[in-house]
Amino acid sequence: MRLIKYTDSYKEEWDSWLKHSPCATFLHSRQFLSYHKQRFEDCSVLIFDEEDKLLAVFAAAFDQNDRTKIISHQGITYAGLLTVAKADANLHKEIFQELMSFYRKMGVSSIIYKAVPDCFKKVNFDNDLYALQQLNARLIRRDLNCVIDLRRQLFLNSKDLSNIRNKVSKAKKNGLKIIEDLKYLQEFYDIICQNLSLKYQIKPVHSLKELMLLQELFPENILFRAVVKDSQIIAGAFIFQDNYFYHTQYLANSELGKQFSALDYLIHMCISEASQKNKDYFSFGISTEQQGLYFNQGLYASKAKHGGLGMVHDFYQLDF
Repeated sequence: MRLIKYTDSYKEEWDSWLKHSPCATFLHSRQFLSYHKQRFEDCSVLIFDEEDKLLAVFAAAFDQNDRTKIISHQGITYAGLLTVAKADANLHKEIFQELMSFYRKMGVSSIIYKAVPDCFKKVNFDNDLYALQQLNARLIRRDLNCVIDLRRQLFLNSKDLSNIRNKVSKAKKNGLKIIEDLKYLQEFYDIICQNLSLKYQIKPVHSLKELMLLQELFPENILFRAVVKDSQIIAGAFIFQDNYFYHTQYLANSELGKQFSALDYLIHMCISEASQKNKDYFSFGISTEQQGLYFNQGLYASKAKHGGLGMVHDFYQLDF
């Protein structure tokens, strides 16, 4: 095998490869990885076979606090080793061994591997996780996402179903409208900031400028929905979509929105939209904090009442 550190000269080849991988999403594209490249030092790799054919790509960056660690990837929620579906567990193991040797020469002694959760894959494909186990990688973190499998009957009890219907009816009766106008994005972002500051004393991961840039770069993959009453935004959603999923990157409800059940109405309609587009999964995002050690039951319950169930997002550490 031949491993080459990524440079922009390989951008077209990298992005073309993503079409062949069962685990790739638009987050793995070089355009997405580079929109905030000033935040990290990229150390991604392309893996070629003996005939110089591309076997896999590996999105990675140096740990900002410890250059003896490589994270796959510092700039996105998940990354992983992206091969074709026919690549078996043994080939994954061989590639990991080559990656270990490649990074060892840079003074690196461990890889933090952020696995792609099942809901974001085109098909179920866990050969990478088996190979990591064969190499004695350790599970170091497990987050819990809340996901609706749109291919199955929703797991809603009669009480939750009745509540959702009543809230949707209430929202419609009060004249709430769902629109896609980006002119409300600034006000939506203000609601996000206010909510995060009050509840968790934190700021959003993305700046407003970054959200606007992302929507501009990926108009087909990034959606904005606003709930408006009398021309005022009272709730909103910033959604990532690809392959067979919808993922709510940001959900926010104003105080006025709470009075009219605006967010529950919006979520209900977004779930219906995803189903109509034949998506397989509707992902709400994780309900865990403190590196997965704390489970926010209230946050999880607010998602599960729409029919979501738990799906893990695992992080591994491969030492060498």
